[in-house]
Amino acid sequence: MTMRYAAQKGGNLVVDGGDIEHFFGILLFSGYHCVPSENAFWSTSENMQVQLVSECMSRSRFRELNKNFHTMDNTELLAGDKLGKISGVYDDLNNRLRQFGIFHEKLSIDEGMVPYY
Repeated sequence: MTMRYAAQKGGNLVVDGGDIEHFFGILLFSGYHCVPSENAFWSTSENMQVQLVSECMSRSRFRELNKNFHTMDNTELLAGDKLGKISGVYDDLNNRLRQFGIFHEKLSIDEGMVPYY
């Protein structure tokens, strides 16, 4: 869908599975490793540089993928489905994560388990 969306916008984007894996890896890593701005991941400054990210993908490639990343065809979206653009990925991820979890009908969470500020 990403290449189709880019073509609809007049761009010429070539993407393979490895690019998408690296893109998601950087997104996941950015949630774990905090820097002042997105640009700092590709900074050449010694105290800001995140070599893992800069070696994985260039900043311009990351931005191009971020701008054109789509999981669903916009022409096939269901009316009224508020999660329509991500429902396919959400359902797939949900099914995969259920394989590894032990779920109970009733769970209790209190401030002893989750930090309260």
